[in-house]
Amino acid sequence: MKICFTKNVGWLFFLITFTGPMIKAQEAHVRSLAFSKKINSLINGTVDLIDVDELKADFEDYYIIDTRRKEEYDLSHLSGVHLINYKAADAELDDIHTKKPIVVYCSIGVRSEKLGERLKQRGFEVYNLYGGIFEWVNRGNSVYTCDKSGEQQLSQTIHQYNPLWGKWMTNTAYEKKGMILF
Repeated sequence: MKICFTKNVGWLFFLITFTGPMIKAQEAHVRSLAFSKKINSLINGTVDLIDVDELKADFEDYYIIDTRRKEEYDLSHLSGVHLINYKAADAELDDIHTKKPIVVYCSIGVRSEKLGERLKQRGFEVYNLYGGIFEWVNRGNSVYTCDKSGEQQLSQTIHQYNPLWGKWMTNTAYEKKGMILF
């Protein structure tokens, strides 16, 4: 079955929501990288992608933005990043003062692409993290949560939404780290 998509990423959520069982039946154990390739091939965005390993190698050289909702950020995020929801008001974007290249990420890359496009229009050098936080963890990297005092600590959970993603993202990297997908 071949489905054609336009730039409208709303169709992407249709794919995730309604074709999950079909994809599950065709591909018993899709690894995160394969899932990321499928999703990112549907985004057709204008923001350049940055690979997890490239970001990790030069982490301090980037201004990194988590574009997810606060509830998702509180559950797990990369260390020392800024939280700016992909639907942020222009005034919030006006508060970004950096000369560093910006890396945006979300769970898989869709929401970060949207914010990345807006930042790019404002003249920033922007990269979208390929595969999002799922790919970050799948490559063996840690994510963090904050305790009540605001101190960072390792998170044992990656994401709390959409159980279909858990079925698609079967991979031993999560299990080796003792992490729970949602």
